[in-house]
Amino acid sequence: MPCYSPILPLFLIGILYVATSVSYSDCHYALNITNDGPATLDVPVTVSAQLECADDKAEYLYEFEDNIHKTYRVLDHAEASASFIYTDHPAVRTVQVTAYLFSHPLFLVATGKTSFRIEDYIPGTLNFTGIVQDRNERKFLQTGSVTNISVQIHYPRLVLQESEFAYSWTIEEDHFTTDQSYKLHTFTEAGPHLIRVAVVGRVPFYPDKNGYRYKWGYFGDEITIKDPIVHINISGNTYLEHGQLLDLDISCNGSGPVDYCWKILPPSKNSSNFSCTDVVTSTECSFPILYYFRDSGDYQLAIHVNNLITSLEREIEVHIYDGKFKFNFY
Repeated sequence: MPCYSPILPLFLIGILYVATSVSYSDCHYALNITNDGPATLDVPVTVSAQLECADDKAEYLYEFEDNIHKTYRVLDHAEASASFIYTDHPAVRTVQVTAYLFSHPLFLVATGKTSFRIEDYIPGTLNFTGIVQDRNERKFLQTGSVTNISVQIHYPRLVLQESEFAYSWTIEEDHFTTDQSYKLHTFTEAGPHLIRVAVVGRVPFYPDKNGYRYKWGYFGDEITIKDPIVHINISGNTYLEHGQLLDLDISCNGSGPVDYCWKILPPSKNSSNFSCTDVVTSTECSFPILYYFRDSGDYQLAIHVNNLITSLEREIEVHIYDGKFKFNFY
């Protein structure tokens, strides 16, 4: 005669009760996964999980598993975290987090994943204030402007707090070392300039922190310094007999390349709101304007120039008189 045990039915009833209560709840479980990467080898990256709709009184078993089958299990309530340290080689790591109801470990509550980079060198960015970027993401700055050049290290917060960093700068012809991650600098010479920063970090041995090791980072970027456009020069005759061709030479100061356009407007038109459809790019701010007027009268010529650093407009009046006009004397 088979042996009957009441434990299995009670266990299945418990799972059925949990599944039924969850399915009819107004709140749906969701697992939000974040990480504080990127990082280098030998440095901990913390993966955090936050369970939406978690029962404050319930305990959940969180399983953290990366793509090389390193697994951590954490028992907690609505939030849990685990730290991963990699020592082998740089790669993109993905961690899958699965939450189970601890009182019913076969009941999967929610799952999610996150990815981060493990690199050889200290990750980060080199930033500038006051710059303008073109469509190719090249960086430009006006001559004489003060810019804040800073290195932003993309390390986990704990590592940043427990480490020390030194910065070796090369800006124009200057070479110097600081313990600060930024430098104020004024560029006075137009043209391209290469900025380089080497970072040395004194980082604890993790996870025991029983010593220190050194990590390096290298950052560089090019910034182009341009003189602003201050004025537009116009040479040529703007008082013409009907039938004559408007022939003007336009020039301006400031560094090229320059985008320019021009437009003929009625005298009552507000040139400050005009827009050009045909924009021309020139290596220097020097170009001609040729135009034939079909009718005599007064017109406005609006000119717009832009070298990314500055944008300038100028307008002049053009008078076209009728050469057939006869004077009557009495």
